[in-house]
Amino acid sequence: RSAGWHSFIGSDGVVENWYVFDKNDYRNLQSIQKANSTLQHIKPVFNKTSAEGSTAEKVPVSKAYFFFLFLLGAGFLWIEKKFL
Repeated sequence: RSAGWHSFIGSDGVVENWYVFDKNDYRNLQSIQKANSTLQHIKPVFNKTSAEGSTAEKVPVSKAYFFFLFLLGAGFLWIEKKFL
């Protein structure tokens, strides 16, 4: 009826103890089992899409784009401090 340690005296007079878990004590275990079940379900789909997507080509991005974005941001901060 309640969670915690309980004891009883057996027919031979020996005191026996046992622990009763609350129904919410296994919530983490149920979440892990649900996540594992979901992973097993999507594994074939994920493997199929990753095999199809392996033909994509990687194109390097020029460092000049990043430098331009840096200058744009630094310029905006400079203008904001001077004029606003």
